[in-house]
Amino acid sequence: MKGSFAVRVLFRCVVLAFLVYAMLLTWWTPFTGDSFMHSVFGAQHRLSFWPVLERCWWSYLNWNPRLGEFLAIFTATAGKWLFCLVNPFVVLSLALMMFYLARGRRVRPGDWRDVLLFTVGGLLLLTSSSRPGITMFWLSGGTNYAWAATVWLGFLCLYRGLWAGSSRIQDRPFSWFWIGAAGFAAGMTNENQVPASLGMLFLFWLYARWNGRSLPRWFFAGWAAHAIGGACLLLAPGNTARLHSETAGGAAVLQSWGERFGSIPELLNAFYEFMRLPKVLLAVAALALVLLAWRQGRRVWSGTEGRRVSASLLFILVAHAMAVSFFVRVVPAWHAMFSATVLMMTGVLGLYGVWMDRVPRPWVPACILAAAGGLALWVCAGYLDAFPRIHRQCEERRAFIRHELAQGKRNIVVPPYESVSLAPYVSVMWRMCSGDPDEFINSSVARYLGIESIRVDVCGDRVPQSWRCFKGSGERD
Repeated sequence: MKGSFAVRVLFRCVVLAFLVYAMLLTWWTPFTGDSFMHSVFGAQHRLSFWPVLERCWWSYLNWNPRLGEFLAIFTATAGKWLFCLVNPFVVLSLALMMFYLARGRRVRPGDWRDVLLFTVGGLLLLTSSSRPGITMFWLSGGTNYAWAATVWLGFLCLYRGLWAGSSRIQDRPFSWFWIGAAGFAAGMTNENQVPASLGMLFLFWLYARWNGRSLPRWFFAGWAAHAIGGACLLLAPGNTARLHSETAGGAAVLQSWGERFGSIPELLNAFYEFMRLPKVLLAVAALALVLLAWRQGRRVWSGTEGRRVSASLLFILVAHAMAVSFFVRVVPAWHAMFSATVLMMTGVLGLYGVWMDRVPRPWVPACILAAAGGLALWVCAGYLDAFPRIHRQCEERRAFIRHELAQGKRNIVVPPYESVSLAPYVSVMWRMCSGDPDEFINSSVARYLGIESIRVDVCGDRVPQSWRCFKGSGERD
């Protein structure tokens, strides 16, 4: 029943479960790889403002000028405790922003349609976004992708409210300032996000001009600041160096236009890697909305519903454009598709919101969403099985490293990890897995520990005896 007390209680339970789930997966995801690299530069494992700021400036000039990189340096230097406190609320904010962009307003806790749409959107975020284990729950990945996407989507929400007529922002100098600051920060998030948002704002401006609609001055203040932030990102010396380099576990530089156009199918395949369920939902919603328009006439999409459908289709098209845009320079690591997949799912949710509001029998789209949510929930249950096993192996390895350090060893060889199901969803690619002590992750961990070298015993030539002794003493203890 709409506006019922039971639905309000259900919404609060969903939010609480979402936070607990995000907290558990954040805690179980190992602190490793780039996290070690981010934590050792400048501040000696403690949060110290100026050394960290100097490291951020070095990164802007030499390697990674994105806002997420600066957040990663600050957060990793403070320690994983800060990430564990903040990250669950960031993930929840992502789900809430997806709903806001889809519906043009906030969730109404007493409306069962809103609660269902928000719940399914949150489950899709946790299971269908690009490599969620890497992009949301691993410290360096979460700050670079999920946190940056939250800033970007938050900026878009300002304009989505204006498009929907639900914005309450007053057009005054203070608004110009804070919206400009938000726009500049959003412009510093990621290379493929900035052109997308600038293009969407341009289309909004054209629509307003066509309909003779006056726009507030904060619209242009945010738009201009966003363009300036994007220029600071795209023209940064570090960005030039990064786009011309092969990165660990990441980008492959495209040299010729033949290679670039030939990479488009590969980029689309990466975009759809975790999008099986949203693709099916999109096909069903598109067919249903076409049939609805055929039966009731074009007038069914006039007014508010028409704007909502237009916004949803725009998000879906822009998401595909964001995925393909990498062909200009690099084929990136697949987790770089994160913001594009989130925008795609937002568009799908928007279509379902319109469908449930306009169809005579709203239980039909509700049942489809519930079935999709059930499948996503089943995948989430798999995470709850896989992540603790990853965590246990990491804790065993960490205890073994402490044991070796206590013995005064400066060159440490550690055992390899056992395989874990659902591995692509977990940040296994950033855990130590190389036998080369000079490999990027190994050298970062060695510097973090203050030793000469550390590597993985990929051939089984040194570790087994010391590892068995360590495991045996642990079992006796």
